[in-house]
Amino acid sequence: MNDVCGDQVTLGYNESVVIYSNNDRQSRSCQLKVKALQDSEIGFSCVSFSIFSGSCKTESLEIIYKVNTEKARLKYCEDVIPEDMQIPTNKLRLRYKRKNLSDNQYSGGFVCVAYSIGGSSRAHI
Repeated sequence: MNDVCGDQVTLGYNESVVIYSNNDRQSRSCQLKVKALQDSEIGFSCVSFSIFSGSCKTESLEIIYKVNTEKARLKYCEDVIPEDMQIPTNKLRLRYKRKNLSDNQYSGGFVCVAYSIGGSSRAHI
């Protein structure tokens, strides 16, 4: 399992990694780079996604990737939950932001999975 505030994760063929957020109510602003092998794509799905529902400015998760020269940004917050998706490239960045939450504010956080799709699974000698 990797905290979303990690540094980088590299996926081999047919590998996956669980990515989660810490629910300590503390302010966080970080990113995690996910990279698959050159001829692979990345799948992404969330098992649980229950972040603070008051405002996107308070807590959000962004998925950022580039296809050719076009940058794509998918932002999830409040009641917008990531659906299972296939990212058409082998690199993505998860950007997570949360402001301090008060005692009466709650974030259940998230648990998501990134996994490699395709590529060659032949053994390398």
